[in-house]
Amino acid sequence: MSGRVIAWNLVEPFFAEITDKRIRRGTFRSVGELVRAILDYIRRRNRSPQPFVWTASARSIARKVRHCNEALETGHNSLWNCCAGGSESMPLANQGPLCLA
Repeated sequence: MSGRVIAWNLVEPFFAEITDKRIRRGTFRSVGELVRAILDYIRRRNRSPQPFVWTASARSIARKVRHCNEALETGHNSLWNCCAGGSESMPLANQGPLCLA
């Protein structure tokens, strides 16, 4: 698995968090207001940063990687199909599921 894929998997939970906790709860009359709200949220969150904590075991992560590799080898080249195809997601503590594909 490349570093780029791993890094993106850490970005996705943040986008889900900011969407749920700030963007959906707000009313924005312009793009500028939306941008200011996003930057304000990031500033506030960075005042007391919390690391993402893995709750999945190494064994379950390895099983997920094997499953996705098998799916890719058989022509299921969509990451969504790989993750949604009956395999378990990788939950982060208080962050929702994370797919390691």
